[in-house]
Order: sequence, then structure tokens, then C-alpha cells
Amino acid sequence: EMEKLDLNEIKKIVMSFEKKMSKNRELRIKFLDQPEKFIDSECELFEELQSLHTVTCSPHFFSHLIEFKLMSNLLELLCHDNNDIRAVTLELIFETIDPETVPEIEYLTLMTDYLLRQNLYELTISYLNSLELVDSESNSQITVGLTIIETLVEYKPSIASLPVTKPMLAWILTLLATARYQPVHLHVVEILTILLQNSEENRDYIGTSNGIDKILICLSHYRKADPRTTDEVEYMQNLFDCACALLLSMENRNIFVSCEGMELMIL
Repeated sequence: EMEKLDLNEIKKIVMSFEKKMSKNRELRIKFLDQPEKFIDSECELFEELQSLHTVTCSPHFFSHLIEFKLMSNLLELLCHDNNDIRAVTLELIFETIDPETVPEIEYLTLMTDYLLRQNLYELTISYLNSLELVDSESNSQITVGLTIIETLVEYKPSIASLPVTKPMLAWILTLLATARYQPVHLHVVEILTILLQNSEENRDYIGTSNGIDKILICLSHYRKADPRTTDEVEYMQNLFDCACALLLSMENRNIFVSCEGMELMIL
């Protein structure tokens, strides 16, 4: 079905989406404190977003999606008040930069460069900071957001050092400190490892934010109890990778020693 789409059909799909988005925006502004007045338009917008998968999974139309401002509109929706709207929007955006769905390097480069210029990295971090680790639904949303961060940093490692990364590091540390291992923690620590390995600024920030102690606390759970699953084994190994990356800094080594990190390693 995706292969049969032509440019005129793409235009129609984009225009239909724009109408639904504009209608919802106008009603939200007009009836700010009366959600019953705009809820129907919100449902229509959500359904319209669901129909966009055929477009975002068509790399040969990427230049037109940019030209028709579909991508800029999707980026705008990442700041929408409705979390369901934001979640499906993030999934759509990820489809356009996922190497598995966009194997052609020219299309992948075109879209990733564009989205980086339009602050997708910053917007995704803001989105993640608004989520809490409360249920399977939010875990799924966290996973999509983290996957985008991972994809962007692997594509352009220098963005890991942007100042906006620091709130995300704080969010990660809070997340790790709130509960014992959960499946989503594996991906969280994988991203933390990548951010630490790619940025001296991030290593310094974690060191001065009590992050070394928090990572050691996570590792201390395995002094007397082995990881229960292969994923948890990988999670533990990633925690060690984080610690190793942090120890590249002399100041962090001193903090590591003061937090009794050496004693924990021996145990």
C-alpha cells in the first residue's frame, strides 16, 4: 500500500492532518478551561496521526514531508498537552530516522539532519523529563524517547555535550534511584553509558551531582544477590561501564574512593 502512494495522495493526507491539527489548536485556545469543547477534535487529531504511518514509512517522500511542513508540525505536537498525542507523534518521528525502516542512507541523512536542526534532540529530552516511571504505558513511551536519543547521538556524537543533556542526566539518576531493577532500566542505563562515553562534560556533571554514589548504590544490590535475568545481567554490566567511563576523570576517581567504591568492587 505504501508503494502505491503518489505525491498528490501525500498532499491530501498532509492537508487533512493540518486541518485536524489547526482545529484542535483553535478549540483549545478558545475553550481553555472547557475540555469537553475540544475533546472530540483531540480524538480526531489522534486518529489522523495514526493514519500518518503510511507516510512516515515512505522514505522516498521525505523531502516532500519537509517541504509540506508535516515534520515541523509533528515537532510542534511534541509539546501538546495531551500525552497520547505526544506519544504517537514521537513514534511517527522515530520511523523517519530509524535505520531499520529507512535503509537508504541518503533519505536517513536528509531527515536526521533536518530534525537535528529543528531541535528534535532537545524536544525529546523535554518529553522524557515530563514522564514518570509509573506503568507499562509510560515505560513504552520512555523506550521510544530513549531510542531516539540513542539514534541521534550515534549519528552525531557531539550533541551529547549540549547543555540540554544535563536535565536528562538528572532525570536518569532520579529514575534509577526510585526503584530496584525494572526492564526499562536496561535501556536507561544503556543511554547513560553512551552519554558518558561521548562527553567529558557529562562525566563531570554526574561526578558533581552525587551520581557516582547513586550508580554504586545500584551496583550494591548485587553484592549478595545475582541478577535474575539475562537482561538484568546486561543492566549490571552497563552500570560497570558507566563507572568505568566516569573514572576517566581524576576528580571522579577521588569521589569514587570517598564513596567506598573500591570496597564495593572487592566485595
